[in-house]
Amino acid sequence: MMRAMAIVPGRRLLTSLTVATACLTLASTSDAQCPLSFDGPIGHPAGTTPVAVAIVDLNGDTHPDTVTANYNAGTTSVLLGNGDGSFQPAVNYASGVSPICVAVGNLNADTAPDVVVCSSNSDNVAVLLNNGNGVLQPAVFYNAGMLPNSVAIGDLNNDTLPDLAVANFTSSDVAILLGNGNGAFQPAVTYPAGAGAISIAIIDLNADIRPDLVVANNAGNNLSVLMNIGNAIFAAPSNFPTGLGPNSVAVGDFNADGRPDVATANNFSGNASVLLGNGNGTLQPAVNYPCGVSPATVAIGDLNSDSRPDLAVVNSTSNNISILLGRGNGTFKPAVNFAAAPAPLGLALGDVNMDARLDMATANFNGSSLYTILNLTLGDLNGDGLSDSGDIQSFVECIITGSSHGSTCAFGDFNDDGIVDTQDISAYTTCLLQL
Repeated sequence: MMRAMAIVPGRRLLTSLTVATACLTLASTSDAQCPLSFDGPIGHPAGTTPVAVAIVDLNGDTHPDTVTANYNAGTTSVLLGNGDGSFQPAVNYASGVSPICVAVGNLNADTAPDVVVCSSNSDNVAVLLNNGNGVLQPAVFYNAGMLPNSVAIGDLNNDTLPDLAVANFTSSDVAILLGNGNGAFQPAVTYPAGAGAISIAIIDLNADIRPDLVVANNAGNNLSVLMNIGNAIFAAPSNFPTGLGPNSVAVGDFNADGRPDVATANNFSGNASVLLGNGNGTLQPAVNYPCGVSPATVAIGDLNSDSRPDLAVVNSTSNNISILLGRGNGTFKPAVNFAAAPAPLGLALGDVNMDARLDMATANFNGSSLYTILNLTLGDLNGDGLSDSGDIQSFVECIITGSSHGSTCAFGDFNDDGIVDTQDISAYTTCLLQL
């Protein structure tokens, strides 16, 4: 399988003589990272026009499974995983009109993850409880608001029972549905957000043990933070500017200070915004990082196994995924782009083939399939299943020519010193020795 294209621009190339000499020298580096490498997208039939995807173990066999929301089909697809990156045939469940988002969590205290889907054009959310074997019960619908686009699961009133928070695009508000603990929910209570509320996350932003809300407002070009003042009652929103048309929000600790930070994928400005948290419910000004064309979804995970959170942004028009490696201090390296199947909208990270590397799954609006993109990052550059001297040769070839074994390369300045030189070969060799 051809690896996806990813070239770091603007670096000077080494001569073959210099590189050959470098292979004889081992130099340690405090920032050794194995270069990013991903397989090409692999399709798995799902429902018609999938737009959102989640990765979770639905049947308790330790193998990651996938769930998609299928917009035109009005269904949710469950594909049980085999543990090797392949999946069993999709099973589809009716999920209302125009399902547009999916979230998973245990809603009835039976240890099995359940599924919640936003049925956007029927103004409700569909709750599909899991029988424990990956088979879902028929959907139960709850009114949410006008054009719900995103749902998050969390205990908002500290009663140990999972609740739902829904971002409603047309009504520009957030709906809170408190859980009864048995998989059923109380009627929605709404709170104002920003214009075109489109994506939502639950996180305690001020360390008061009360989960707060972060909402991406697509039409407002900003984030709304709604602080939880207790018992799932939320204060008026505070807004923080982002790039243009934020379409997705994700939260994580980007600078290891114990304070939640926020990232958005900005559909209209073609970038990702990073807003570091101050720990008191406020956010620092956005720093924007260029991505591809029409970023749709952002996800957070450690994609190169350096214990630092990275960003993955799926770009729906340029048909690729931008990976921004985290430096651990709240900043990110320039994006490296990997090919995706056409019209990717949804993105999820998970280890679908159980090799201890985070893979990617996309939901692609054009067609009836989800796609997995397997992570090959830890050393095996030439695809032979081994991390050995052959990979060092591939690394050298990539620096000289930009490709190796017919695949393009996702690295250049390997040790992040601003130039491509002999130290990059040494850093990669060090990486292999550490595996």
